[in-house]
Amino acid sequence: MTAVSQPEALAQAYAGITAVVAPLDDAGLQRPTRCRGWLAADLLFHVLWAACSATTRSALRTGTTGISCSRPPAGCR
Repeated sequence: MTAVSQPEALAQAYAGITAVVAPLDDAGLQRPTRCRGWLAADLLFHVLWAACSATTRSALRTGTTGISCSRPPAGCR
């Protein structure tokens, strides 16, 4: 296993998610997932919000400004 930097690992993760969801149309995003009560769009938003939240926390630790995320909708934690 080859070590990669955190930015590269994040880029690889986003590329994988993009490959899965890019071909989905509106109906595909409204399909249920194995997470009870969550549609594909809900799960995608959750992953993106979590990434944004982590990026914001990192920015606050390092003093970077101009990054913010809104709160997730109810049930998305």
